[in-house]
Amino acid sequence: MAHSHVRACLYGDQVVSLDTSREVAMKVLGYTQAHSLDQFNLQPMELPDPIPSGQDLLVEVKAVGLNPIDYKVRTRRSGSAGQPVILGWDAAGIVRARGLEATQFNVGDEVFYSGDLNRAGSYATRQLVDERLVALKPNTLSFTEAAAPAALGRKRSSCSS
Repeated sequence: MAHSHVRACLYGDQVVSLDTSREVAMKVLGYTQAHSLDQFNLQPMELPDPIPSGQDLLVEVKAVGLNPIDYKVRTRRSGSAGQPVILGWDAAGIVRARGLEATQFNVGDEVFYSGDLNRAGSYATRQLVDERLVALKPNTLSFTEAAAPAALGRKRSSCSS
């Protein structure tokens, strides 16, 4: 009998499906003080894994797209030692956990998305993203291609009615 790495867990009042083969702490590139673009440096950090709730998916980030919004946020938004700013909103990866109300995707699905500017970005090994911002990654695209802003634009235009 094969060992399963997927289990249901209760965190507070939220039940989530978790892939237990993943790391305990996530690695991020972040910063705490806004600077001009000539001081764009980001610091490697480790943070606790975010816990998905509601319609959130916890995505293992495989590729990140560069977007002009990253530069704009870097020059304007500051964080703190306990709450660094994590840039990057265009990404592709694999769903590793989901909140109780997240029903559109399964653990193991390959996805791509443009995240929410009010949340931690994708310059991390894992990211929480609302499933309503996510689409299944086409098999014809690599993770790198799917994370590119142009691919995300195609996703948006193909979803419009």
